[in-house]
Amino acid sequence: MRRPRIWLRWPTRRPRSDPYKNLAEGLTYAYVVGQSHVVGGVVTDMVAIANSNVQAEIWIGINDGLPRMIRAIYPKDPAQARYEIDFSNWHLNQKVTDADFASVRAAKAPRMDFARPDAVQAASKDKGAKP
Repeated sequence: MRRPRIWLRWPTRRPRSDPYKNLAEGLTYAYVVGQSHVVGGVVTDMVAIANSNVQAEIWIGINDGLPRMIRAIYPKDPAQARYEIDFSNWHLNQKVTDADFASVRAAKAPRMDFARPDAVQAASKDKGAKP
């Protein structure tokens, strides 16, 4: 039986990363489950994937190739929580300005210093060390 090809197009003209590489790296299982009509009234292909860190199901629109829903679990996570995200109301190639990301509340918020956790641990060890 010949399996259909799934083409996943990402909604940006110039991706800053390689989503296919990130998704495919270390993949141990990937197969097309079949067509589905359960996500937002859109016909989708359902794809199941897994690697040593995650098991996921992805619903991809048949007509537009856009992701519609992802469900994932992380087997090594002690909580074994299930995660689900729905994608809808896509607005592709829409003009975006800096003002779209402006926040008056964020501009007034106090600033916090960020550092790598291992850098903070090393600094605290150095302070406690005696010459």
